[in-house]
Amino acid sequence: MTAKGVGARLPRKEDRRFLLGQGEYVANLRLPGMLEVAFERSPKAHARIKSITKPASVFTAEDLAGVRPIRAVSTVKGFKPSEQPILATGKVRQVGELVAMCVAPTRAEAEDLAERVELDLEELPAVVDMLQARTNPPALVHEEWGDNVFLESLTDDDISLIKQRAAVTVRRSIKTARQHMSPMEGRGVVCEWNRRLSQLVMTTAAQMPHINRAGLAECLGIDQGSIRVVAPDVGGGFGYKGILLPEEVALAWLCRKLGRPVRWIEDRREQLSANANCREHHYDITVYADAKGKLLGIDCEATVDSGAYSSYPFSACLEGAQVSSILPGPYKMERFRCRTWSVATNKPPILPYRGVARTGVCFALELMIDAVARELKIEPHEVRLANLVQPGEMPYDNITKKHFDSGDYPESVRRAAKMIDVESIRNEQNRQNPARRIGVGFSIYCEQAAHGTSVYYGWGIPMVPGHEQCSARLSPDGVLELRIGAHSHGQGMETTMAQVANSVLGIDPQNVRLVHGDTGVTPYSTGTWGSRSMVMSGGAVAAACDVIAGRVKAIASKLMEVASADLVLQDGHAHVVGTDRRLSLAEVAHTWYRRPQLLPADVDPAGLEATAGYKAKVDTGTFSYACHAAKVAVDTETGQVEILDYVIVEDGGVLVNPMIADGQVFGGTAQGVGTALYEEMPYDGQGQPLATTLADYLLPSATEVPSIRIDHLETPSPYTRFGQKGIGEGGAIAPPAAIANAVNDALAPLGVEITESPLTPRRIVEALMRRS
Repeated sequence: MTAKGVGARLPRKEDRRFLLGQGEYVANLRLPGMLEVAFERSPKAHARIKSITKPASVFTAEDLAGVRPIRAVSTVKGFKPSEQPILATGKVRQVGELVAMCVAPTRAEAEDLAERVELDLEELPAVVDMLQARTNPPALVHEEWGDNVFLESLTDDDISLIKQRAAVTVRRSIKTARQHMSPMEGRGVVCEWNRRLSQLVMTTAAQMPHINRAGLAECLGIDQGSIRVVAPDVGGGFGYKGILLPEEVALAWLCRKLGRPVRWIEDRREQLSANANCREHHYDITVYADAKGKLLGIDCEATVDSGAYSSYPFSACLEGAQVSSILPGPYKMERFRCRTWSVATNKPPILPYRGVARTGVCFALELMIDAVARELKIEPHEVRLANLVQPGEMPYDNITKKHFDSGDYPESVRRAAKMIDVESIRNEQNRQNPARRIGVGFSIYCEQAAHGTSVYYGWGIPMVPGHEQCSARLSPDGVLELRIGAHSHGQGMETTMAQVANSVLGIDPQNVRLVHGDTGVTPYSTGTWGSRSMVMSGGAVAAACDVIAGRVKAIASKLMEVASADLVLQDGHAHVVGTDRRLSLAEVAHTWYRRPQLLPADVDPAGLEATAGYKAKVDTGTFSYACHAAKVAVDTETGQVEILDYVIVEDGGVLVNPMIADGQVFGGTAQGVGTALYEEMPYDGQGQPLATTLADYLLPSATEVPSIRIDHLETPSPYTRFGQKGIGEGGAIAPPAAIANAVNDALAPLGVEITESPLTPRRIVEALMRRS
């Protein structure tokens, strides 16, 4: 660790422009002659289109000749791909599906045009309930399939022997609500056609610009070189901005058609009613344990409501397929069986929200651990300690062949139990007010991050990551320019990548410039997802800086007449070890660019610019983890839940910037509180969304998020450049389970257990009334 390199709590460089209101987002972009777009969307969840009557300057599917539908495919056996039309054709399959594109000089005029579009729809039965959709469907979302199942998968095992040996068998039905991703900035896109370059230039709020370009090329039937995708500042992604939107394809076509720039900015009602859905799971789960609480095995049937279409590029099977592989979590067991279904319904497509399937899986598994503990009258954290993989067993291949790289899972639980003070809470419960009941809950998870080639190839997803690349260039005045294909939208990469460069080159982070989010000037990358950027892009930055460092030393050794081995790079200079002699990076760069006559005869002709790639030694991913513990008070009259204390013991390996890591965990935990207590996107029997404003869709604010205490373990990963692990999603995974377990702990003496999220006052009061 250096004062400004890996491990330093360096303030974020990018914050200055954001705090001064100088961030540049899609909605800030104004181009000469730009037109605005609004969409007429389907008011029905499932209906045949009989006719569309439209005024001028309105386009429908018939106009988009040659534009292909969005297809997100998977090579997993049995997967059924869907075709998502850019503008609806034949029938509509969700409320909010695009039907017509309206163009005008202003958004208000475009919306006026949309009101003049007349739709003649023949309503069909809506497929709303995911279990009924699979077992007794009222209709088929895609008739050609013959059912409503995108994918059925099975991890099989013989559990008959553990059934006989089990002292405790616990079975529950557990459900997580459908949620809505709520980044501060919605989606938005500006498209223009550059006639000189014969190139589409799309500026869009996106996490994965290179993947968006690939999807656009497929839909438009043009080569990827004819498309440049630029992601400017992006106000939060969380997975929602990691997919290709039909709106993007529609505007890409439109700008070529009209020969003018066009723009669409998503408003909040569009987002809530039509787009960013996630996390609706159902688990029928049975856990078998011995008399001491040791897990013998799990048997589970899980259903994921994947919505109407398979979103590009992750596909509708991502969530369901992950359930069966990650359900065992960080625990050891003898047998594991899990069957999952990814089901199509007349709802918006499910998208990979922060934590992806892990939040639902953690909720199901951790509620079951507490149920076992109550059955055996053992402290819940003690049951966890009895079943976790031990540090001496690392690296460890678990029952589903997940390769845990490092860590001390039991220590995280022990520290969390000490920080939350379980004994004190038990004493408090003995003298509590019966109308305000106290409870404590734990939750532990492990997060596979920075997945590599072998993992995604096995999942059959059409965006298999390989080596991550970085292009680095030391400019004539000694400023380092880094270009990466990932995108930073809250992760602080402009700071952390500069810290990596400092650790390798000794350059001041203030003299490092990061270029990202532009397919025209950055190396190819699958983008920012899966908590991968610090591992993959950070490793690539280090690799490129290694190359530059070697060339800097070669030039400096000639100028200073010493051996390269006698030089060390630090504080922006090449230092001769054991002396006061030094030469600045700027002087070395100036020599390369402006005084080449002084260069050694064998100087590397590639100069002070290099592109290098990185891949982890073992590419199955890093495994960060954390134990969350919550103390709550439950009002038994109103059902209100107050979080009194919240602690996290987290291990993200070597933390490149602990302050930024804390921020990631804080932000994720706030979202997890929303999942636990507030956020729910319900639908009625006709498939109509019932929470289409922020008055109905509740988000936690600063008053609902508790003061969070964090403790860090830093167990290095043996496979990454600095020992770092991905932690971007972890904060959002554990809170629903920890909070639910705390609520159930508070209500257990009353015989109440809640197994559905969110734990709203209504659900709590109804559960209490059923027991009274």
